[in-house]
Amino acid sequence: MTEFQDITGTNMIECDFTVRSEDYSKYLLQDETILKVKIVVKKIFRSVDVTPEGFPKRLRFDSVNAIAAIVPPAMRGSPSKELWDPNKDVGKEIKFNPLE
Repeated sequence: MTEFQDITGTNMIECDFTVRSEDYSKYLLQDETILKVKIVVKKIFRSVDVTPEGFPKRLRFDSVNAIAAIVPPAMRGSPSKELWDPNKDVGKEIKFNPLE
């Protein structure tokens, strides 16, 4: 294992791991869209220093969010040609229910 220092100066070690499950969390939105969301962990790092009980004092993760939408056919259309303006994209809160 390779030891290195993170940005706080903590000595860290990259850990090997095996993925046991990588299921999506699914949510049904009020407009009938289904959102599938999961966090994909790419790497895990632990500090060299441990607590008196033997646990690492720090853990760090390198991960990405994977998000997919299953949109009802009636809501699909051609993409907009308008440039995205984050100042106008206020959005609104919509209700959802967890699936499964």
